Amino acid sequence: MWMLNAATPERVQEVLEHAYAGQFVDLAEVDVTLRSALAAVQPDYFTQLLDVQIFPLAKGDLARGRWAVSFQYDPLCVQAMRSLGGYFHKHASAWQVRADPQQIQQRLLSIAGIKPEFIFTHEQPVVLEQLSDSSSTGSPIAVPSAPPPSGGGGGAGEDEGTGFFSTERDHEEDLQYDQVALAALQACGVLRDYQAQGVAFMLGQSGACMGDDMGLGKSRQTVVACRLAAGKQRVLIVCPASLRLNWEREIKMGSPQKTENKAR
Repeated sequence: MWMLNAATPERVQEVLEHAYAGQFVDLAEVDVTLRSALAAVQPDYFTQLLDVQIFPLAKGDLARGRWAVSFQYDPLCVQAMRSLGGYFHKHASAWQVRADPQQIQQRLLSIAGIKPEFIFTHEQPVVLEQLSDSSSTGSPIAVPSAPPPSGGGGGAGEDEGTGFFSTERDHEEDLQYDQVALAALQACGVLRDYQAQGVAFMLGQSGACMGDDMGLGKSRQTVVACRLAAGKQRVLIVCPASLRLNWEREIKMGSPQKTENKAR
């Protein structure tokens, strides 16, 4: 999405009218929409989508800083990094800064409006390597994770295997869950309105496949739905080892009062 620095609704309307030139979008009542938005500002509405992460650095030119910060591109986040004297590593898509995590969080809050609970700080050091190699592809940030156990594969043929998944074909009844708890998660900002609807939809199915676009919060919806459906029982999440930290972060956001058991 585009971000526009503007002091008044009239300025935003002027820019939109110039951009669309009367085509594709009906701007007849845009002034009413803009004034309604300004009357109920949600300063952290987009910050959850920026995926801000802080990494301790293991090696490299640590004179530039011992911490790296990554996020989806956002001008205010960039401004926050520059205010810390950060150095941007293009091929790692990360900023190297001399500040510690607390200072980084404070600067991101004051400049970009990102609350600390939307910033994930890693414990395991990472390595920024091959930053000057123009032929480098992909992100050189390597986050240590537990490798999956070897063995247990399928048979010799493509259609052979050692297990299968099954689900009920007929829907019998909705799962019972705490609707007040779901509403509270939306009220406190953990879930957006469409995410709360997604959770309610999943809880009304015998099985569900979440097909939202990237960045819309599928993992968080799944975490909340599983927790509400399971009650006091345990939940098993099966994912690649490289995504373990992502799921850990979403579990902390979706059910912060719970203690999760990490796979070893």
